[in-house]
Amino acid sequence: MLPVVTLLVAGCGQQQAGTGSERVQVGPAVVWAQPEADVRSGMPQEGSCHLLPRDVARGSDLAVEEIPCSEPHTGVTYLTGVLPTKVAADPRAWVAHRCTSGLADAAGLTEASLPGAFVEWVWLQPDAEHRERGARWYRCDLRSTSPEGNHDLPGDGLPVFSGEMPDPWLRCVDTTGAEASYVGCDQPHQFRWTGSVPTDADGAHPSAEQWEELAAAKCRALVGNDAFWFTYPNQVQWQDGDRRLSCYRKSSA
Repeated sequence: MLPVVTLLVAGCGQQQAGTGSERVQVGPAVVWAQPEADVRSGMPQEGSCHLLPRDVARGSDLAVEEIPCSEPHTGVTYLTGVLPTKVAADPRAWVAHRCTSGLADAAGLTEASLPGAFVEWVWLQPDAEHRERGARWYRCDLRSTSPEGNHDLPGDGLPVFSGEMPDPWLRCVDTTGAEASYVGCDQPHQFRWTGSVPTDADGAHPSAEQWEELAAAKCRALVGNDAFWFTYPNQVQWQDGDRRLSCYRKSSA
């Protein structure tokens, strides 16, 4: 009988292990649902105002503080949208075209008067937190390029300017230093911004000699017989769609 008892004890031990400490029943597989991507997570409203640092580079993912437009502010968001997947990996040129095209309306200026104002665009994208949620947006903000210390924007949102351009925001040129420099027209200057004209040039950025020829032909109609100064877009601005030549008339201010 001894062999029989040994077999029964062994069998009881195996049954207890299977029904006690181990889970032997297999249930259906559980698949956790992934949260749906929010491509607009964190995207600001068009017309919102911000404390935008002057040194923020284009394409930055810096999270910028939004404030009421009635308070001093240094940036206004004038265009937002979702990046198409085909350009999401390298959106700079795609976004630059749209920011450039919308800047004049945001400033409250015409395409012809825009180059005379101390404003520019900067685009931003979602920070890491919002990218983790699936954000894939861009925003175009208007900010000041004034050489003066205060970069608060006028007005309380969009458009930034209304009526005649205030002298502190209008470009003039001071030629008294070792190099010519931009100053607000409320400061001593020798040349005052008079207007801008479109160029017929397309494709490659014109050479300095070509710009001089364009200025001689096109600025004269704006300044008459007075001496004049001219400026033109650099290569990056040219690639972004800026094709206008700016003319400055000799001033006694």
